[in-house]
Amino acid sequence: RPIVGWANDDYFDLDFQGQRILVVGGVYDASSAVQVKQLSQNIQSTDNRSVAFIPDLYPDSDQGRVINEVDLSKFYNSKNTPEFQYLVGWAAYHISDCVVLLRLSDDESVVANNAFVKRFGRSILTTDIQVSAEPLQYCNAIAQASAKFGIGLDVMQLSSKLSISRLQMWIDSISAATTKSSARLDFQKRSSDIGSVVDQLLVVYGRSMKNISYIPALAIMAQYQHRQLGNEKSLTNAELKKLLAPHVRGPLPKNGSAVAGHLALFTAMNATTLDREFQRDCQQRILDVANLFFSEQSQYRGHAMMPFHSEMSDAVFMGGPILAIADSITREDDGPKYAKATISHLQACALMNQLDNGLYQHSPLDPTAWGRGNGFAALGASICLSLLSPKIEGYEQVQQKFIKQINELVKHQDATGSWHQVVDHPESYPEFTSTCMIASAILLGIKTGVLQHDDYRHVIVQAQQATLRRIAPNGFINDVCTGTGKQKNLRAYLDREAIQGRNDRAGAMALLFLTLLHQ
Repeated sequence: RPIVGWANDDYFDLDFQGQRILVVGGVYDASSAVQVKQLSQNIQSTDNRSVAFIPDLYPDSDQGRVINEVDLSKFYNSKNTPEFQYLVGWAAYHISDCVVLLRLSDDESVVANNAFVKRFGRSILTTDIQVSAEPLQYCNAIAQASAKFGIGLDVMQLSSKLSISRLQMWIDSISAATTKSSARLDFQKRSSDIGSVVDQLLVVYGRSMKNISYIPALAIMAQYQHRQLGNEKSLTNAELKKLLAPHVRGPLPKNGSAVAGHLALFTAMNATTLDREFQRDCQQRILDVANLFFSEQSQYRGHAMMPFHSEMSDAVFMGGPILAIADSITREDDGPKYAKATISHLQACALMNQLDNGLYQHSPLDPTAWGRGNGFAALGASICLSLLSPKIEGYEQVQQKFIKQINELVKHQDATGSWHQVVDHPESYPEFTSTCMIASAILLGIKTGVLQHDDYRHVIVQAQQATLRRIAPNGFINDVCTGTGKQKNLRAYLDREAIQGRNDRAGAMALLFLTLLHQ
């Protein structure tokens, strides 16, 4: 069963300056859930605080679980206690100033982690606070796990046998504290300025490409674009040419990721400061890759496709844009050859994986609407529509399917602006790359007139906040789904690890979205 909780709007508002306090029951025993529900009826959010409540952390059990060392990392796929990991991730993502745990105990003493005592110990009630000494006791375990998330959490435990008025007094004292919490201090190190964050990302991502693939390619494209804008943090044109030159010749790609990696050559081909011979080499390589549509063609229900699609929604992005780029290069000389190929590929992808509501399943193996799988579909279609002529036969049909997907995705954007690991399962974690990719698809659609700006302006503003809040100055990024092939069921998608740290895939998608915003 999903973990149920509630909070008012202020808890999700980054501009809210009051204390965010999260009260959690069921950590040790089910009986404390009753107390949390009672508290929620008596404790009101005010201008100085927003209080969120999770009555029962373990709804499938009448007692809590012991935390093991392995539960402190590899977020959300713990075999022992994923609930603990979701608690930490949710509290950290929402910049919770204090996590209050209720435990069944006759002892009225307060137990807290070191961070809580350091931040709040001198400014709240004079009652002695015991510092938890056990490394894997919940207070300390939350602190250790949140440190790996990059947002520290201050935690205290109170006895669930305390009266409601006594519990409320403790929460009132935290609300009145003027000391900044660990979460607040860590979050303030992160910038909300797009230009500053782009600079931070440029010095980490898009600086190598040993093997051609879409991940470094997207970051390299951003490097090129920012060099054209005169950003000194980006690589020089000579450095960028050195990265790409090994990939304009040699064997043709054997997988979709390598096909999409050639998008970087299109950006290089249009860079006015690069020599003409290299630009011609880039152009020819793009056409050679696009011609795989004709030489190694796949078929689905009478529609020809680029090879290497693996029956996944990823194929919209992996195979579609390279064909649309080839059309933009050759349209005047070869007519609609590549445009027709693009439309055929996109129609096959939609027939294979687009659901009746507009979302994309990841593959025919299972109807789960995986977040990044929908990001691939939306972004790939948006790029193609931006390059193709609207007069080409089938364009309108592809456009309508794209708009249908986007409008359904917008319904599932959460209060913080993020999309989730499984789009239509809000209990799954807010996933970073899908947020960047879906927002990029919408923004590109607005820029090219496929989507109407006023209909989606708020969506982009929210997605911008959801992106910036998860990027640390050192390129550390939160909640990035690990590489994922087609899975057999919903549970498998829910259990994919969310990476916390530097990650090339996340950096590339962040640069894609933020560069579109910056232009």
